[in-house]
Amino acid sequence: TVTPGTVLNTTLISKDAANINTAYGNAGYMLSRVSEVSLDDKGILHIGISEAHVEDITLKGNTKTKNRVIMRELRFKKGSVFNKNLASRSIQRVYNTGYFEDVNVRLLPGKKNPKDVIVEIVVEQKTGSITIGAGYSDSDGLVGILGLSETNLRGTGDKASINWEFGGNTDSNKNYIFSYTHPYLNDQGDSIGFSLFD
Repeated sequence: TVTPGTVLNTTLISKDAANINTAYGNAGYMLSRVSEVSLDDKGILHIGISEAHVEDITLKGNTKTKNRVIMRELRFKKGSVFNKNLASRSIQRVYNTGYFEDVNVRLLPGKKNPKDVIVEIVVEQKTGSITIGAGYSDSDGLVGILGLSETNLRGTGDKASINWEFGGNTDSNKNYIFSYTHPYLNDQGDSIGFSLFD
């Protein structure tokens, strides 16, 4: 609200500084704020703003999953101003891949500039699954099901599964299904996959 040509009013300047901080906070820039307000000898009002940048992004716990699989889900990058909304969305995207049991984020002070942050993402790996089943009926006899699935094949994010149904009294007493999906074909997030079955 302070405009050139008006008498200096420190109360109005304080309110303006608070409004700027609120605007940053509402936009998700919770670590950015007005750092100083000063008036020089020429009567020019200077408002200094400190923006916290992402100095680095570190990953922990992904002993299997490759770094690029996690990094491609992030909606912020090194050098950008830290935004909690983008960080929350990114962590949700990483969790939604289904590769991890849990995903957490920590903000550490920057090494080059303590006002900046190092974003540390900690994940807990999830392993593949095995399905085993059996049943019996008078019409089909003894039947069994064996399934193996891996949602993060060799840490690449690819999905693979195989299911085998066997037993029974009918002529077609064995069924096989093999599926493979590559979930990240390009930067737009398109996926491609196929299934083979008998």
